[in-house]
Amino acid sequence: MKELVRQGGRVTVFSLHYPFKKERYSWNGVEVIPLNGRNNFFIRRTRLYSRLRRGLKTVHEKNKIDVMHSFWLDETTYFSGKLGEEFQIPVLATAQGQDVLPSNRFLNKINWGNITTYCISQYQKLTLEKNLPKEIGVIPMGIEKAILEDKTYDIVGVGNLISLKNYSYFIELCKGLKSIKPDFLAKIIGVGEELESLKKLVGKYKLSEHIQFVGELSYNATQIQIAQAKVLLHPSKFEGFGMVLIEALANQTHVLSAPVGVALEEEQIEELTFKVETDVKALVTLLEKAIPKSKLYTIEETVRAYIKSYSQLV
Repeated sequence: MKELVRQGGRVTVFSLHYPFKKERYSWNGVEVIPLNGRNNFFIRRTRLYSRLRRGLKTVHEKNKIDVMHSFWLDETTYFSGKLGEEFQIPVLATAQGQDVLPSNRFLNKINWGNITTYCISQYQKLTLEKNLPKEIGVIPMGIEKAILEDKTYDIVGVGNLISLKNYSYFIELCKGLKSIKPDFLAKIIGVGEELESLKKLVGKYKLSEHIQFVGELSYNATQIQIAQAKVLLHPSKFEGFGMVLIEALANQTHVLSAPVGVALEEEQIEELTFKVETDVKALVTLLEKAIPKSKLYTIEETVRAYIKSYSQLV
C-alpha cells in the first residue's frame, strides 16, 4: 500500500477484522476503514457484509473507485465479487497462502467469472489450478530494502511454531549437525502452540547450548537476525510465497528450504529433501560457502505489475 501511494495511487483499505476498533485512520497516506469484525462468528454472519457495503458505497459516491483488490481468496473476495457486480467495479483478487487449498470452502462459493485472479508464486498457482479451473496470473511479492550485517552465527529459522512449519525437522537436522560441527549456533524466531514440545525435543537431544528460542521480534529486529545468520533453514510443509525466503536472499543469507512457495522456482535456494543425512550435508556445505550476493525482490516491481493489471481493467 505504501508503494502504491508512492507511485501515485489513491488507496482506501477496508479492513474486515483488525484492528478491533471502528474509527477510521490514516497510515502512510492510506485511508483505513476498520469494520471491526473481530474474527467473531456472529458479526461475520450478520453484520460484516452490510458494514462493508455501506462503507464502500459512501467512498464510491464521494470518489469513484476504479478497482477493488481483495487479498485472500476467502470472504474478502466473496464480498468483493458481490459488490463489484452491484456497483460495476472491476475486481482483482490475490491468493496469499493456504487459501489455494481445497479446504478453503469459499473457492466453490465465489463467482469467479468477473474476478481477475493472481497468485504470489508458481508453486501456489500450481496448487490453485487443481481446485480452480480458470486463468491465473503470478505476481511475486517484494520488500523495500536489504539489511546487510556481519555474520555472527550459523543458522536461523523464522516462523510460527505450529505443525505446518515443521520445526521438529529443524531440530532433527541440528542433532545431525552437532557431530560434524559441534560448535554451531542456531536461533528460532517465533512463537506458537508447539513451543514447549520443541523445547523438550531440544532438551532430549542435548542441544540447549546450540539452539536458542528467541521468541517474537519486530520486523526490523527479525531482518537483522536473518542478516547475521549464515543460513536460513526453512522446513515448512507449505508456503504460498514465503516472505522470509526473499528476505534472506536480500540479506545475503544462504537458504535451505522445502520446495514450497518461491523456493520452487528460485535457483539460489537449496532444496530440502527431508532425508536427514542428505540435508545435513547440504547444510554443512552452505555453512562453509562464501557469503552470497544480495538478490532483491523489490516491492516497486510488485506494484508496477499490479498497476499494469489495474489499467487493463479500468
